[in-house]
Amino acid sequence: IDNDHAICQGMQTLLEGWDCQVVSAVSLEDLERQLDPAKSPVDLILADYHLDNDENGVDVVANINGRRHCPAPVVMITANYSNELKQYIRELGYLLMNKPVKPLKLRSALNHLLRG
Repeated sequence: IDNDHAICQGMQTLLEGWDCQVVSAVSLEDLERQLDPAKSPVDLILADYHLDNDENGVDVVANINGRRHCPAPVVMITANYSNELKQYIRELGYLLMNKPVKPLKLRSALNHLLRG
C-alpha cells in the first residue's frame, strides 16, 4: 500500500521477480476494490507510513488486520527517521524499513517474517 502509483508498480515488479503474488494499492479503498481484506489470503502487508488525505499506513493496516481472524505481519516503510516513529512502529510489532528501501534488505526481512 503506497499512495504513489510508481512506487506500487516498482515494488510489484520487484516482488513478482521473487515469485511473490502481489496486490498493490494506493489506498484502503483501492485495496478493497481488488479483494476482501478480511477473507483474502495474505502472508504479509507492506505499507508506506505517509499516505494521502491525512491517512497513514498504521491506521490502514490496523483497519485491515482488525477485520482478519489472523492478523498479517507488517513491514512499515517510511522516509521519516524520527525516533518517536521508530519506537511507535516497533511497539505495534511491525518491522520498520526506512526509504530508500534496498532490495537485498527487503528480501532478507521478508524471508525472516515469512519463516517466523
